[in-house]
Amino acid sequence: MHVTSRPTPDPVAERREVTCPARDGTRLRTLLLLPHGTGPWPALLTRHPYDVTHEEDDGYLDVRRLVAAGYLVALQDVRGRFGSEGVLDPCAQEEADGADAVAWLAARPECDGTVGMWGASYASDTQFAALLGGAPALRALAPAMTPALSALDGFRFRGGVPELGSTLAWTHHAIAPDAITRLPSAREREAERRRHEATGRAIATGEAYRAGALHERRDAEGIVRWGLDRLREPLDSPRHRAGKIVDRLDAVDVPVLLTGGWFDVFLGPTLELYRRLRRRAR
Repeated sequence: MHVTSRPTPDPVAERREVTCPARDGTRLRTLLLLPHGTGPWPALLTRHPYDVTHEEDDGYLDVRRLVAAGYLVALQDVRGRFGSEGVLDPCAQEEADGADAVAWLAARPECDGTVGMWGASYASDTQFAALLGGAPALRALAPAMTPALSALDGFRFRGGVPELGSTLAWTHHAIAPDAITRLPSAREREAERRRHEATGRAIATGEAYRAGALHERRDAEGIVRWGLDRLREPLDSPRHRAGKIVDRLDAVDVPVLLTGGWFDVFLGPTLELYRRLRRRAR
């Protein structure tokens, strides 16, 4: 007997690339994945700096299953990244932009006015940032690998000790390549590419991990210098305090599904966030 398999139908009826206007006029690229049938639908949103065009295939959550379950899915590049306008100021920009994104999505004709958010790491921070920025349409969060103690315990610092490894990995590997393409002139882009190559060599040889090495030579690319400068800020600086979600939980009045793992650099902050949220819920 010959059995032929039928191709699985795509649960996404339509893919749209649209722009979400922030309050200052900056346009944020957003990909909308629409279910089959007639809306409006509840919406699920993720926002991160890692190029949302890969989210359907590379995300930790199967977005097609979300669409198949009847959700309007929205994938958004944060300000200053890939298809979005503006200049990236990591984390500092996300309260206003996140609140604007939720309000914009809730008001769209495809949406029934309710929005949930999901995402890991930076995309978990953007969830709490949107809520803290004032987003009444935001009804639930599903953060994973959450740096809830800001960068103070697991990313930039651990027990007060600078985390050079994670800082260099994030700035050099995850952020710098797109940042270089956004420089205004070919001359600047070429100079920054050379710095990027020099930083890569320093990381590969271990020279980058010698205390102060990249600061002394000043030949690291701009975003890496930004990360290293954060390591020199006092632990109680306004920038570090602003991202300390565990100290701002009074604004969290929606259900939160937390995900962590044994080898998660943010496992400690995730468990602390769970402990404090559970205590507040009683």
